[in-house]
Amino acid sequence: MKNLIIKWLGIPSLLDMVVKAKTEEVIYAFKNEVINFVMGDLDNRYDLDGLVSKLEDLQGSLEDGEYRWDNTADLVEGISDVDELAYLHHIDALKDKLDQVQEIDDRLTQLVAGYKLDVQLIKEDF
Repeated sequence: MKNLIIKWLGIPSLLDMVVKAKTEEVIYAFKNEVINFVMGDLDNRYDLDGLVSKLEDLQGSLEDGEYRWDNTADLVEGISDVDELAYLHHIDALKDKLDQVQEIDDRLTQLVAGYKLDVQLIKEDF
């Protein structure tokens, strides 16, 4: 696995240096150099700072979306019941129609006031 990583990094001579290192100081210094080299190489290839910035932007967008979703949910909860509102609107429309019918009935009653209705039934032969 080490050989594959070293080969992938393009520095095959590093393995030889690690094998030859005998003291802890040399290994520690070498380890720091390898870490710095790998971090620098990855930063050059993938622009790690730019990726971190993009990730922070995405996190901010996500939090903003969550806030908007919560705000919308609160507004929806504020509406008591859509069916109840529709029912009340329907009742108001029916009351308006009933008032119109009553007004027409009152006008007809005034028009026929003082008149007597006389109806005769006549039998006809067919």
